[in-house]
Amino acid sequence: MKNHPTFHLGNDHTDYYEQASYTWSEDSIRFLNTDQFLLIAFVGLITGVGGGILRDLLAGEIPYVLQKHIYATACIFGIIGYYILYHFIPENAAALIGFCLVLAIRYLAKHFEWNLPR
Repeated sequence: MKNHPTFHLGNDHTDYYEQASYTWSEDSIRFLNTDQFLLIAFVGLITGVGGGILRDLLAGEIPYVLQKHIYATACIFGIIGYYILYHFIPENAAALIGFCLVLAIRYLAKHFEWNLPR
């Protein structure tokens, strides 16, 4: 199945939307009626990265997060953006901006070929 277009992750930009939506899923952020940043960051990171790992394993691929690409870093920056904005604007708007921040970092990393050190 590695050559099937649905599972070819190298050129598929839906992976970016998928990761951003996992990070901001109802299960991960909304139930946390708390102001503790580390708890929000941990849960958002686990769901954002965990969903991608599960998808890659089911597709028979090496998990994308274990490669040198920007992946979890984008989740972390999105969560930081959400947490900062959450105190100043409505929660839905802060979540949408955090979602867009994850997408922007992933697209910029792809375009400029940013990678984490091995």
